Amino acid sequence: MTNVCDRLREDLALREHARTELARISKTLPSKLPKNVAEITGLIRGLTKNLYGMTSSCAIPVRTTLLHFVYPQVVPIFDKQVLLAVGVRGKDANHSYETLRDYIPHAWLLAGRYQPSFTTFGKETPVRLIDMALWVCRGQQS
Repeated sequence: MTNVCDRLREDLALREHARTELARISKTLPSKLPKNVAEITGLIRGLTKNLYGMTSSCAIPVRTTLLHFVYPQVVPIFDKQVLLAVGVRGKDANHSYETLRDYIPHAWLLAGRYQPSFTTFGKETPVRLIDMALWVCRGQQS
């Protein structure tokens, strides 16, 4: 990830292309996304390969993170850290659409289960709060 950030920081043309591509993507995304695993994974698969970082070995985590910021109530972040926090230790599990399809409903289940405890967190969505909690917990797994 450092290499991606370094290159974006140093390459003005690449930054401009990323800005243009993000603007284009934002116009193509649906205004609302239902809690439907097939629709979510379809949207993730269909995201552009023209945006720097979207074709790398981290494409699924990058794509879910982008969509999480657009649809924080529906799309969880899907990366190695949250998977470690829920006990998924398989090599490259965060690059697997099969694992993603299993993880999304699990994240929704956790968000629903703990939502009553989230009243003090203001406008953050339960899915986003679960993502944050899992990031905190990841270091506590043995």
